Amino acid sequence: MTVPPPDYDRLVQGLRMLHKEGMRSLRSRPIPALVEAATLCGLTDPTASVYTPAAVAELLNQAVAGLGDGELGTAAKFTLGLVPGTATWPVADRRRRAAEAYHVQPETFRKEPEHRVLEQVAEEIIKLCRHAALAARGGVADRVVERPALPGPGSHQIAVRTAAGPRTLWLDAMPVELLQGVDVIVSSENVYFEMAKSYGGSLSAALRRGGARTDTTGAVLEDVISDELTGWVRKNGRVGRPVAPGTVAPTGAGDLVGQGIRLLLHAAVVVPRSDGTGYDVPPETINAAVHAAFALAREQRRLFEPELSSIGLPLFGAGHGGIDPHLSFRWIWSALRSELAAGDFAVHLVTKDRDHAEAVLGVLAEADALDHPGVV
Repeated sequence: MTVPPPDYDRLVQGLRMLHKEGMRSLRSRPIPALVEAATLCGLTDPTASVYTPAAVAELLNQAVAGLGDGELGTAAKFTLGLVPGTATWPVADRRRRAAEAYHVQPETFRKEPEHRVLEQVAEEIIKLCRHAALAARGGVADRVVERPALPGPGSHQIAVRTAAGPRTLWLDAMPVELLQGVDVIVSSENVYFEMAKSYGGSLSAALRRGGARTDTTGAVLEDVISDELTGWVRKNGRVGRPVAPGTVAPTGAGDLVGQGIRLLLHAAVVVPRSDGTGYDVPPETINAAVHAAFALAREQRRLFEPELSSIGLPLFGAGHGGIDPHLSFRWIWSALRSELAAGDFAVHLVTKDRDHAEAVLGVLAEADALDHPGVV
């Protein structure tokens, strides 16, 4: 019988305790969820009665290594005191160095990114446990986690596990122009709320095109959605000034109502670089945008008849933002799992191509979140 990995929420709670008290506390205070994970990963002797702090430390090092050497992995190392010499540092000193890796102030890091970093470490621990289980069944430890195959383009149902029980996700592997009947679509925008040029290939551009009113030749008579978003910017005193990353603003859907789309939520997740060389999409902003989009959708739902009941999310930053689609969905999933648990919206993941759709399936499989082996 295969032993399941420790519960995600227990892992996050244990990591928060460890973060607060420091690696040094492992000597005197075992954290059950981390000890269980270390045992499942073969780092301890399951028959031994002696607690081995070094096994938990090795588990954490392996998990953080899975986050890579970028800002996320570096921040995780300092947050947990895994950088040599930092195990005995006070939490404030570790937070300061982690915030430097994220290019934010320590207080900003404490409010949101720090929680997301610990959640990603928990996801990596679950992945390690799954890989160990594969090896125990005669597989290979570094084998890619099996995932359901995507039947092809179209809208597919996926059964996933949440803390509140099984839920259904819809995976829409198609351009947004072909999407039908999703009440609310969330769009990635820059922090100035300037929509993409209508001739572009991004989701923002496609929504702008689809919502515009045109004549019989295709000439734009009214740039409905962009004009309305510009009106929101003026009303809120942000002309020429960025909004806080993660801010979400509502607009109508213009002529997209013909596809059954009734409300657009514009999420400010893309931050232009000051030197003009491109854009950044801070990972913690993705998480904040997911929660803000659901909160606003709940505020708006009763303003419509019938009430809004479905919402579609893109892989934030996985287009022009340059974020790997797997990383984008990992950050989305860390927020989406709790929103799904509420069960008040049918949730669609709007993926522009097969690669993005399969990235979603891969992350769900790695997180042990799939409740059924198949995709309908």
